[in-house]
Amino acid sequence: IGMTFVLRTVDDPLQFAAEARRIVRELDPDQPISSITTVEGAVHGSTAQTGFFAALLGAFAFLAFLLAAIGIYGVVAHLVARQLNEVGIRMALGARPFEATKMIIWRGLVPVFPGLALGVILAFLLTRFMQGLLFSITPGDPLSYLAGALLLTGAALLATLVPALKAMRVDPASLLRYE
Repeated sequence: IGMTFVLRTVDDPLQFAAEARRIVRELDPDQPISSITTVEGAVHGSTAQTGFFAALLGAFAFLAFLLAAIGIYGVVAHLVARQLNEVGIRMALGARPFEATKMIIWRGLVPVFPGLALGVILAFLLTRFMQGLLFSITPGDPLSYLAGALLLTGAALLATLVPALKAMRVDPASLLRYE
C-alpha cells in the first residue's frame, strides 16, 4: 500500500517536482518517492491499454464490415450474372427496369436478413464479455444495435444495387440472341 500526495498548481505541475521531493524528504527521510506524474499522465496510463484494445477492436470491426460488403457484392454479382437471361426475358416480355432491379435487390437482400438477425443475437450475448471496453454505453444499448443493423443493411443494399444497375444496362435483345 502506497501513499499518494496530490498537489494543485496553477502552472505546469512538473516544475514543482524537485520542491515536492525536498519537502517529503524533510518530513520523512525514509519515505520513498517512486514517481511523480500529472493527473493527465495518471489517467492516460490507466486508460491507455483499454483505449488500445478499443481501437484495435474498432479496426477489426471495420475490416469485418468491409469484408462483409465485398462478400455480399461478390455473391450478388455472381447471382446477377447467372440470372441475366431471366432478366433479359422479363424485360423483353415487358417488365420495366425498376421491377427487374427490385427483383435482383430483393433476391440479394433475402439472405442478409437471417444473418443480420443472428449477428444481433450473438452481439447481444457477447457484449457482456466486453463490458470493460464500453464507455457510456450499456451492453444492451438498443440504439447501438439499431445503428449497427442499419449500417450493415445499408452496405448490403449498396452492394446489391451495383450489380442490379449493371444488369439493367444490358440490352435484352442481345441476351436473347445469345441464347
